[in-house]
Amino acid sequence: MFCPRCGYEVSDVDKFCMYCGAALDAKGVDFGDATNPFDVGAQTQNASIDDDERANVVPSGPWDACKICFRKYFNGRGRASQAEYGYWLGFLALTLGVPLAIAALAFFDIALKADGGEIFPFDVPPIVCIAPFYCAQIWGAACLFPTIYVVVRRLHDLNYTGWFALALLLGWIGMILLAVLAAIPGTPGPNRFGPPPAARSVYQ
Repeated sequence: MFCPRCGYEVSDVDKFCMYCGAALDAKGVDFGDATNPFDVGAQTQNASIDDDERANVVPSGPWDACKICFRKYFNGRGRASQAEYGYWLGFLALTLGVPLAIAALAFFDIALKADGGEIFPFDVPPIVCIAPFYCAQIWGAACLFPTIYVVVRRLHDLNYTGWFALALLLGWIGMILLAVLAAIPGTPGPNRFGPPPAARSVYQ
């Protein structure tokens, strides 16, 4: 079961939540202010609505994670779980890596054919080098802000300010930061950025 105040997993024999101290008797639970998305308990009270603006959730799969990130296109408030962050990075790697790989292979095949070699046993049209590359550029631009803000929310889950996301501007250091953020578990219980992601989906 999960604490109805902070969303953290508790035992079914516990009388109080060990993280936020809420009484686990339904009559004694203070759900907080439903109009304040960062008030402790608001994530549970509003979890039935189809709007994750008010809830930090653990997505049930890659599709849920993508929906959360795109819905929070310009929203860096709240916290992002390891699952949400990891699924998003995997989604980016797939949707950007595949077209770039196709463009690179086509380019090298054309270059090798000029020297008498080949990768593919057929002629690759030059458009195959250009189109996937520009498609990846356009798609990368479309995913820029969701990526920035999921990094900010992931930092919030670790109880760090989102300004550390500026490290992404440092090239390889930024890439290392992305990997490190995926490996570190979030802080247990509520922190200064809100309640922890609940282990269920707002889309239920």
